[in-house]
Amino acid sequence: MTMRLHDCIIENLPAQAYHSDEAVGSSLIRKLQTSTPMHALAMLATPMASPAMALGTALHAAMLEPENDLAQAVVQPDIDKRTKAGKEEHATFAALNEGRCIITPDQAQQLDGMVIACLKDWRIKHSLSACKKREVSVFGSIAGHKAKARLDAWNGHGMVLDLKTTRDLACDFEKSIANFGYGLQAAWYREVLRSVFRSEGRLMPDDFSFVFLVVETTYPHGTAVYRMSDEVMDCYSDRLVELQKQWWE
Repeated sequence: MTMRLHDCIIENLPAQAYHSDEAVGSSLIRKLQTSTPMHALAMLATPMASPAMALGTALHAAMLEPENDLAQAVVQPDIDKRTKAGKEEHATFAALNEGRCIITPDQAQQLDGMVIACLKDWRIKHSLSACKKREVSVFGSIAGHKAKARLDAWNGHGMVLDLKTTRDLACDFEKSIANFGYGLQAAWYREVLRSVFRSEGRLMPDDFSFVFLVVETTYPHGTAVYRMSDEVMDCYSDRLVELQKQWWE
């Protein structure tokens, strides 16, 4: 059954329940920014899966929900799937870990290095300490239509954290901001939160900040913290409305 949620903020909502809601999320709106509604619909019907996405999911669980054992990635054993025994062993492993994030031994080594690097960065530790609420689901509206956002971490007021990975901090992440629509994402999250605050008779905090916590996927796993400027988010205000109407109308 499809859930229908509106004008609310929910903690600990399972990811499956969040994604099953019909409201438009930032992934969809970023797809609409660069393609047609038909392509965006196809994306919803066939969610992408890749090694990079698996590593990102594993990092989110390790950094944001370390106490949640079921959310942690499972390391796939070295199995020779060319043999009958190997195929049976793989089938058993897959059945036992259905729905879990599965990574390779090499990715597990990468993950360990990334987590250690994040924990050594005082800026990341301080930011996460200030934002105790994790994986927060927000259901509001934009342009009169349902909109949603899934916050990696939030302080309950005006600070939102988003954990990202990148190959190379020196040049790759700045390109990612444009290529993957991170500015649009930040503006979308801010507007969805604002709509819920408005429905509750509250004002959006003047000091709202959207902060990226970034770590390299390759050694030495450099880290950085970026705050998305208000000016950049403001530039997307009209575009959010256009894209939302394009999808619904």
